[in-house]
Amino acid sequence: MKGHLHRVTKREPLDATYKFLIASGAARPPFIPKDRLYKRLPAELRHTTEKLMLQAGGNDPNLPGKKIGDDREALDEEAMRSALTLRAAKRHEQEALAIAALKAPPRGVRLPPGWDVTTHRNRLEGMALGLQEKEIKQKNKVERARLARIAKAKMEAAEREAAAKGRTIATAASGAGAEAAMQAKALAKAEEELALKKQRDRENEERLRRIERERQRTEERRDREEEERQEAEEAKAELERRQRMAETPKEALFRLYNPVFQILWDMEFPALGNSNPFRIVIDKDTCVQMGVPDYCKVVAKPMNLTYVQEKVENRSYLTLQEFFSDIELIISNALTYNSDPRNPYHVAALEFRKRYRKAAKRVVQSVQQKK
Repeated sequence: MKGHLHRVTKREPLDATYKFLIASGAARPPFIPKDRLYKRLPAELRHTTEKLMLQAGGNDPNLPGKKIGDDREALDEEAMRSALTLRAAKRHEQEALAIAALKAPPRGVRLPPGWDVTTHRNRLEGMALGLQEKEIKQKNKVERARLARIAKAKMEAAEREAAAKGRTIATAASGAGAEAAMQAKALAKAEEELALKKQRDRENEERLRRIERERQRTEERRDREEEERQEAEEAKAELERRQRMAETPKEALFRLYNPVFQILWDMEFPALGNSNPFRIVIDKDTCVQMGVPDYCKVVAKPMNLTYVQEKVENRSYLTLQEFFSDIELIISNALTYNSDPRNPYHVAALEFRKRYRKAAKRVVQSVQQKK
């Protein structure tokens, strides 16, 4: 605050108000603490002012209030605030007030632990500027309300004037100019209808153009998709042709029977716990362990999908008939050993045969078409 006073004394003309200091950039409002010291600021102002009056030794015409005593009058709050915010006193009195406010804490208030004079000074400066900002905001609010009332009054006056002019025009039109006004109104209506019609025509033309553009884009997209599909099919056919030319007879045969094998291998039967019994290996070495000791007596040549899988992976089949024979042997063995139609394994063998015949038929038809 003393630094601000020093800088202000170098300005001509002298203006030592906080409003000038803030507007000129000489001071910036610090952070304003919202604590009990901020709420007790009026008491600090009164204490500081009374202390200065006592030190002056009597009544001072430049300071508000009377001499301190038992019959003293209440100090004016606005005058005290003006004194602390450097408004009403002379330079030496301003400096005395500032020094007194900065030196000591408020009477009866104990500073928190760790506070020093600098902290106290910063707090007091923030409080003083906070009060000043509050006053400025209040004045601005009042000014804005006044300007709003003035603007509202001007608008109401303009509306009244426009209404009066309208009544004057209506009165004139009701007389000799009534027919001319009606003709002008009819002409204006006709022009408005013509403008609306032109607008609708333009909108319809634009809509038709958009529809046509969209139709053309759709056709072009369909043509591109068809061309891409044909090119993809041709590329796929060419790839297959090259693969067939490059692959060995065993690979070509494997490509025919492997899909059928995969279909049969992946089958599961809900009646048998979602398992596939045709994958299980049952021969003379395992029939006792599997709980069917008479299996090899009934079935002369055991066969299962596990045996077939080994042949498929090794490309051991030389003809389709060899593969079909092994699958049919699996079905025949299952139906022979489980001859009871109510046996779930018999039912599973029938379903297995049905799925096999359907897949084998597709393979045979594809071979015949290529011939």
